[in-house]
Amino acid sequence: MDKHPSGYLKELSPDRIRRNPENPRLFFRSEEMDTLMASIRRYGIQVPLTVYEDGGDYILIDGERRWRCALKLNLKRVPALVQPRPTRLTNLLLMFNIHALREQWDYLTIANKLPSVIDLFAGENEGREPNEIELSRMR
Repeated sequence: MDKHPSGYLKELSPDRIRRNPENPRLFFRSEEMDTLMASIRRYGIQVPLTVYEDGGDYILIDGERRWRCALKLNLKRVPALVQPRPTRLTNLLLMFNIHALREQWDYLTIANKLPSVIDLFAGENEGREPNEIELSRMR
Protein backbone atom coordinates (compact mmCIF):
# COMPACT_ATOMS: atom_id res chain seq x y z
CA MET A 1 0.00 0.00 0.00
CA ASP A 2 1.21 3.51 -0.83
CA LYS A 3 2.15 5.79 2.02
CA HIS A 4 0.42 9.15 1.66
CA PRO A 5 2.22 11.92 3.55
CA SER A 6 -0.94 14.00 3.91
CA GLY A 7 -3.34 11.17 4.70
CA TYR A 8 -5.96 9.22 2.80
CA LEU A 9 -9.53 8.06 3.29
CA LYS A 10 -10.16 4.36 3.93
CA GLU A 11 -13.01 2.14 5.10
CA LEU A 12 -11.87 0.22 8.21
CA SER A 13 -13.33 -2.41 10.47
CA PRO A 14 -13.93 -0.82 13.89
CA ASP A 15 -12.31 -3.93 15.38
CA ARG A 16 -8.97 -2.88 13.86
CA ILE A 17 -9.10 0.51 15.59
CA ARG A 18 -7.87 1.10 19.13
CA ARG A 19 -8.29 3.90 21.62
CA ASN A 20 -5.46 6.40 21.73
CA PRO A 21 -3.62 5.95 25.04
CA GLU A 22 -2.70 9.66 24.98
CA ASN A 23 -6.33 10.80 24.81
CA PRO A 24 -6.86 12.93 27.93
CA ARG A 25 -10.62 12.49 27.70
CA LEU A 26 -11.75 9.91 30.23
CA PHE A 27 -15.50 10.47 30.49
CA PHE A 28 -18.20 10.12 27.84
CA ARG A 29 -21.65 11.35 28.85
CA SER A 30 -24.21 8.60 28.29
CA GLU A 31 -26.94 10.95 27.04
CA GLU A 32 -24.56 12.37 24.40
CA MET A 33 -23.52 8.87 23.39
CA ASP A 34 -27.16 7.79 23.07
CA THR A 35 -27.93 10.79 20.85
CA LEU A 36 -24.88 10.14 18.68
CA MET A 37 -25.73 6.44 18.40
CA ALA A 38 -29.26 7.26 17.24
CA SER A 39 -27.83 9.64 14.63
CA ILE A 40 -25.32 7.07 13.37
CA ARG A 41 -28.01 4.39 13.26
CA ARG A 42 -30.17 6.66 11.10
CA TYR A 43 -27.62 8.53 8.95
CA GLY A 44 -24.36 6.62 9.30
CA ILE A 45 -21.06 8.19 10.26
CA GLN A 46 -20.99 11.57 8.53
CA VAL A 47 -17.52 12.69 9.63
CA PRO A 48 -14.69 10.17 9.20
CA LEU A 49 -12.64 9.11 12.18
CA THR A 50 -8.99 10.18 12.07
CA VAL A 51 -6.42 7.48 12.79
CA TYR A 52 -2.79 6.54 12.26
CA GLU A 53 -1.48 3.11 11.40
CA ASP A 54 0.28 1.08 14.08
CA GLY A 55 1.40 -2.27 12.78
CA GLY A 56 -1.71 -3.92 11.38
CA ASP A 57 -4.08 -1.85 13.49
CA TYR A 58 -5.03 1.82 13.72
CA ILE A 59 -4.94 4.26 16.63
CA LEU A 60 -7.57 6.98 17.02
CA ILE A 61 -6.62 10.62 16.77
CA ASP A 62 -10.20 11.91 16.52
CA GLY A 63 -13.58 10.19 16.75
CA GLU A 64 -13.56 8.02 19.85
CA ARG A 65 -17.26 8.60 20.49
CA ARG A 66 -18.12 7.69 16.87
CA TRP A 67 -15.88 4.61 17.13
CA ARG A 68 -17.49 3.47 20.39
CA CYS A 69 -20.94 3.87 18.82
CA ALA A 70 -19.84 1.93 15.73
CA LEU A 71 -18.72 -0.95 17.96
CA LYS A 72 -22.02 -0.97 19.85
CA LEU A 73 -23.96 -0.87 16.58
CA ASN A 74 -21.81 -3.72 15.16
CA LEU A 75 -20.92 -1.69 12.08
CA LYS A 76 -18.70 -3.66 9.71
CA ARG A 77 -16.90 -0.61 8.29
CA VAL A 78 -16.33 3.01 9.27
CA PRO A 79 -14.82 5.85 7.21
CA ALA A 80 -11.41 6.86 8.47
CA LEU A 81 -8.83 9.42 7.44
CA VAL A 82 -5.48 7.68 7.87
CA GLN A 83 -2.79 10.20 8.80
CA PRO A 84 0.97 9.78 9.21
CA ARG A 85 1.96 8.64 12.70
CA PRO A 86 2.51 11.75 14.88
CA THR A 87 5.26 12.16 17.45
CA ARG A 88 4.10 11.49 21.00
CA LEU A 89 4.01 15.23 21.78
CA THR A 90 2.11 16.05 18.59
CA ASN A 91 -0.29 13.19 19.30
CA LEU A 92 -1.06 14.52 22.77
CA LEU A 93 -1.46 18.10 21.53
CA LEU A 94 -3.80 16.90 18.77
CA MET A 95 -5.98 15.28 21.44
CA PHE A 96 -6.21 18.55 23.37
CA ASN A 97 -6.72 20.78 20.33
CA ILE A 98 -9.39 18.65 18.67
CA HIS A 99 -11.50 18.45 21.82
CA ALA A 100 -10.94 22.11 22.73
CA LEU A 101 -12.68 23.11 19.51
CA ARG A 102 -15.87 21.48 20.81
CA GLU A 103 -15.86 22.30 24.52
CA GLN A 104 -13.62 23.44 27.36
CA TRP A 105 -11.50 20.74 29.00
CA ASP A 106 -12.17 20.09 32.67
CA TYR A 107 -9.30 20.97 35.00
CA LEU A 108 -8.68 17.40 36.16
CA THR A 109 -8.08 16.28 32.57
CA ILE A 110 -5.64 19.15 31.96
CA ALA A 111 -3.83 18.53 35.24
CA ASN A 112 -3.54 14.82 34.44
CA LYS A 113 -1.80 15.30 31.06
CA LEU A 114 0.02 18.63 31.40
CA PRO A 115 3.11 17.05 33.03
CA SER A 116 3.42 14.75 30.00
CA VAL A 117 3.25 17.71 27.62
CA ILE A 118 5.96 19.53 29.59
CA ASP A 119 8.21 16.44 29.74
CA LEU A 120 7.80 15.68 26.04
CA PHE A 121 8.46 19.32 25.10
CA ALA A 122 11.60 19.31 27.26
CA GLY A 123 12.74 16.08 25.61
CA GLU A 124 12.43 17.68 22.17
CA ASN A 125 14.02 20.99 23.26
CA GLU A 126 17.25 20.11 25.09
CA GLY A 127 15.60 19.95 28.51
CA ARG A 128 14.00 23.40 28.34
CA GLU A 129 10.45 23.59 29.72
CA PRO A 130 7.83 25.50 27.72
CA ASN A 131 6.35 28.78 28.90
CA GLU A 132 2.64 29.61 28.75
CA ILE A 133 2.95 31.38 25.41
CA GLU A 134 4.71 28.42 23.81
CA LEU A 135 2.13 26.00 25.19
CA SER A 136 -0.72 28.11 23.85
CA ARG A 137 0.85 28.21 20.37
CA MET A 138 1.57 24.50 20.14
CA ARG A 139 -0.54 22.41 17.79
